[in-house]
Amino acid sequence: MLCSRGRKMNPETQLEGASTREGRSPNYPYIPLNEAIARAAKLRKGITKNEARIATAGDVWKLGNKSSGLRSIIAALKHFGFIDYIGSGTERKIKLTDAAHRIILDDRPDSPERNALIQKAALLPKAHALLWEKWKAELPPDVEIIAQLTLDEGFSQSGAAELLAEYKKTLEFAKLTGSVNMSDEDSDKVETSSSQTQSGNPKVTPLAPRSSQQAAIEERIVFKPGQEISLRFASEPDAYTYKSLIAYLGFRLKQIEQSDE
Repeated sequence: MLCSRGRKMNPETQLEGASTREGRSPNYPYIPLNEAIARAAKLRKGITKNEARIATAGDVWKLGNKSSGLRSIIAALKHFGFIDYIGSGTERKIKLTDAAHRIILDDRPDSPERNALIQKAALLPKAHALLWEKWKAELPPDVEIIAQLTLDEGFSQSGAAELLAEYKKTLEFAKLTGSVNMSDEDSDKVETSSSQTQSGNPKVTPLAPRSSQQAAIEERIVFKPGQEISLRFASEPDAYTYKSLIAYLGFRLKQIEQSDE
């Protein structure tokens, strides 16, 4: 198989980097943490020994031996620290780790040990550790995170969006989320105007937080009915915030212009 620059990739490299998108983004988990745990539990139940060949894992998960989905799921379990590799090449096997066994077998409600292992696993992927170190549980608006990932961390646009969606689900499952961001459902419920100004310019409508516990600040820019942009800020935006937004928009504009060419 060839990578995006035409170089040959050996199977081991292909497996390790299965979560890379468009050949550009750094590796990140293909699935969120809760799905990774479910896959690990199914694998444990479906094999007779603790270790299994790649093809055997594919049979357990009903995925083809050469499918990209199989490689991506195995890579995701590796990111979260749920499997170790044994051997290499066609003889390579995977083995569930002690952490995976402890999470799967601990059925106690609100087990502090299980919760601690889950939270540790949530932050094991390098991409997750990067985001956590920068923002902890108080995530800023999506646009700021994606700008950081695409402009400074080498992610493609689609890779950044996919990582962010997966990361949010993982944090929520691991109970590591803050309370500053509105959910998409809450955002849709915010009453806004879709009218234009008489001059035809976009109308910017600042919206107040929904409650004392919901500190998000939102601005909605309306271009015309059915076409609007919603900006959410975890706190009062400053000059740096808007400069970051401008940089991101410039990046997206350049992408579109290059695509048109």
